[in-house]
Amino acid sequence: APRLDVTLNLFSCSSNDQNCCCDATSPSLLRSIVEVWQTRPDGLYTSLQDAKHSVCRAKLPVQSRNGKAVVQFTTVAPGSTGAFSGLGPGGLDWSPYGVPVLHMLFAMQDHAPFVHDLPILMHATTLQRKDFRLSAFDWRGVSWTRPSPKATRVEVVGWQPESGTVRIEANVYLTVMESSTDEAVTREEALEREMCPSWVAGFPGSFHVEPLAVCFPSILGFFAI
Repeated sequence: APRLDVTLNLFSCSSNDQNCCCDATSPSLLRSIVEVWQTRPDGLYTSLQDAKHSVCRAKLPVQSRNGKAVVQFTTVAPGSTGAFSGLGPGGLDWSPYGVPVLHMLFAMQDHAPFVHDLPILMHATTLQRKDFRLSAFDWRGVSWTRPSPKATRVEVVGWQPESGTVRIEANVYLTVMESSTDEAVTREEALEREMCPSWVAGFPGSFHVEPLAVCFPSILGFFAI
């Protein structure tokens, strides 16, 4: 599988419009952690229950580069997950297969948390970036793709293939969370709302895109994941 060298440039924004009022030097960003997880190149996820084998999950500290908040990491290109999400007997999966993605959780202090699925779809030989679009007859829909926010919060600004490695650079726009006098929302409540919009586990819109460990931990024991 191709190697990925990923750089995330973090911006603290006072509104959902990244063209206005964004700061790359916010002190709260420099004290934060970004969580990243993905499938292995064969499209299967590593175990959620055995930390020693969770090789495709990482908590990455935000670093300062020239005074700006940056996250950098190296991984391999993820594989595509099928209809069973790798939960069939012996890891059995079946078509249709979804687009490979890097899952990223941004839960910074004083900022509204959100989860982003960064598509890693590329040409097999040139490693040039390809776009992913659902056709009118593709029933996967929200089973594989989280709803897109009105404002683009992650913008890929660089994709450079070179000798089996792809260097990816993206800007991440984080919105400052404003406290309301009418309804005080804690960071934990905001995170759960972002990651777990469904009421019931197992529907197409929840099972593949909502993390079981956060949203439905009671059913973890039923799956060898």
